[in-house]
Amino acid sequence: MEEYTQLTLDDWLAMKESLKRDLIGVQESFVRIGYTLRKIEEQKLYKNDGYETVTEFAKAEYGLSASTISRFMSINRKFSIDGYSDRLRPEYAQMGSSKLSEMLSLPDADLEMVRPEMPKADIRELKHFNKEEPVPEAADSLEKLVWKFFETNAAIAKELEQSEAYADGEAEKMVEIVNPAGVKTFRAGLYYMAMYENDIQIKQFGQQPQKMSWAEFFAITKKIFKSAEWSQRVQEEEHPKTETQEKAEKNPIAPAQIKKPESPVNTEAEPVLETPKKPEKETSQNAAQKKNEAPQSEEPRKPEEKVQSETEIAENGAESTQNATEITQNATETAQTETEEQLPGQMNLPEDYPGTESIDVLGKTMQRKEYLDTLTAWGVAEYLHKNLTAEILGNREGLYEWLKGKVDERGYGMEDVNVL
Repeated sequence: MEEYTQLTLDDWLAMKESLKRDLIGVQESFVRIGYTLRKIEEQKLYKNDGYETVTEFAKAEYGLSASTISRFMSINRKFSIDGYSDRLRPEYAQMGSSKLSEMLSLPDADLEMVRPEMPKADIRELKHFNKEEPVPEAADSLEKLVWKFFETNAAIAKELEQSEAYADGEAEKMVEIVNPAGVKTFRAGLYYMAMYENDIQIKQFGQQPQKMSWAEFFAITKKIFKSAEWSQRVQEEEHPKTETQEKAEKNPIAPAQIKKPESPVNTEAEPVLETPKKPEKETSQNAAQKKNEAPQSEEPRKPEEKVQSETEIAENGAESTQNATEITQNATETAQTETEEQLPGQMNLPEDYPGTESIDVLGKTMQRKEYLDTLTAWGVAEYLHKNLTAEILGNREGLYEWLKGKVDERGYGMEDVNVL
């Protein structure tokens, strides 16, 4: 059985240093390979073995692909000492070939943002940030960037705001809360931010990276946490609105929809006096009509009977007027319903799905996409065949707006309904 000896502190430190040198040696092997390939190419040494190019030579002799050969040579050219050496520059000595490969397409100024502890995925995200047009509204200032960071990382914001470190202004402990892993990246709007243990690197789109101290970061943080807008956000997060409240805010009841209390009905009929009409001019037609009408004898009524009779006539007249109005409305609605043609494939909710008779859809508008969801497969095909033009189908933005367009319960666009 192997015996273990107690290591002294010096022995332990020496072991760690030896391991570090070995690891760096493995990482620097990439730059040495690139350096050797460059020398072979520049001096055309591959011709000694009858090859036409260094790529042909390295592929035949060592099984290296053309892309691998190019990558080794590019890494040496960009990251070796003085650009032509078998050793990496010190700042890149602890980076592997995969990270260095990702960094090849970064501008030289952006290399300052990348450190050995940054994951390869974050380096790739920085490359995407440089290529993609940002959305300025998301964050067009450093204050909005920090706001967006804490809004996205709500748990970190809550822990920091409630911590003793924040109350006492202890920057080092606050850094441990915000960036416990020692490296964190965040992207929003015009900015890409890389947080490290001792400082923060921030790049604005199209500009060179700038360094920010943690003291500056927490000064902005303190301003945000003290703002009324942030307090309101925290309040809404701690006491979220119910689904009913959200619906009520999105769809407030219009004043016309609020039922007013009905005034008490007076059951005692009050005498209604007829307004005397102005005598009409008698035309020849009226005179002839009067002449042909047979005279009717009528006994004079008593005053009480006359008042009661006039009251009944007024009440009956009002009721008749109301009934006539309702009949006219019902007749109009019936005629309109009978003349409206149902689109093929459109679902009849009560017939197709029993139990949905209470669903009220008549008279409501919806997005065309929502309307299509109510149709059967055949109904969708029939509707698109009739309404979707080649011009709309060939324009993605136009098709998107067409699907968002408002239609009624029959699928007619609101502009079509107005015409009807």
